[in-house]
Amino acid sequence: MQFKNYYAILGVDPTASIEEIKKSYRKLALQHHPDINNDDDAHSSFAAINEAYETLTDPLKKKKYLNQQNNFFNGQKKKMELTVFDIVEQSIKIERQVVKQDEFRMDKLKLKKQILSLLTVENIQVLIQDNDENAKNTIIQLILKAAKPLLKDDALEVASKLMEIAGQNVSAQYQIKKFKENARKKHFWDRFSVVAILIVTILLCLLIYLASQ
Repeated sequence: MQFKNYYAILGVDPTASIEEIKKSYRKLALQHHPDINNDDDAHSSFAAINEAYETLTDPLKKKKYLNQQNNFFNGQKKKMELTVFDIVEQSIKIERQVVKQDEFRMDKLKLKKQILSLLTVENIQVLIQDNDENAKNTIIQLILKAAKPLLKDDALEVASKLMEIAGQNVSAQYQIKKFKENARKKHFWDRFSVVAILIVTILLCLLIYLASQ
């Protein structure tokens, strides 16, 4: 179900005065009047403009409309909010996806976005307020496994989010710190291996050159 945005229909801001609403209405009504406009949707557009104008210029209708608008968007927001169970389920899904993929071929940027879209401020707040230690530990374990292939900076960003979930849980804090250390070590060895390969390649080329002389 879509909620009709009467302000958008009339092309005015929600803070628009009655005079601004009337001015915009007159302009749009003239443009979309079926006697002037031959477009197929002229009748529906004109009807929508009239409906919006009548609602926003009548104090009682406007009050009722604003109440309905608030109820609608509050309802939409609630639908979008995840429960603790939902967050656990999505954590499992992400971890399983990672297990099935080749670390060297996976889209690590996409993985990072998936994880961070789950670890939003709102979802972390849900976990903190619910305070289900088993659920929080499960999520931390799953995300730590899923985040292993990430590059150092991305892994550290995920770790900082998990620290918020861990709260005062010393065991969870320790595992997250260990994950951060491993991410830094992995970054170092990845860089070192590239340099080592480059040096070996240069030496081999040099040996081949000397052997050919």
